[in-house]
Amino acid sequence: WKLGRDQGDRGHGKEEVMAQIEKRRADAEKYIYPQKQYADRLKAARFYDEAGNEITLNQGKTWVCVARKDYEDRFGVYATEEELSQARATEE
Repeated sequence: WKLGRDQGDRGHGKEEVMAQIEKRRADAEKYIYPQKQYADRLKAARFYDEAGNEITLNQGKTWVCVARKDYEDRFGVYATEEELSQARATEE
């Protein structure tokens, strides 16, 4: 999946992607692979909007937060720093 994502979505060459994978192999063997035995899923998570449409994520640039529906009044989501600044200014 990484090869397809990095070549297609990110425009990296195959050799570059394979070098990155090899560079991280020791860490993966030490930290990630041992955890597979505890996983209930080995596939990437998929997210859907309220209409049931799959949400396409820009991997590496998308932050996903899962929150209970009854908590929605406790947080805000802002697309830009400017939106966040405006929201903070109205709270004061």
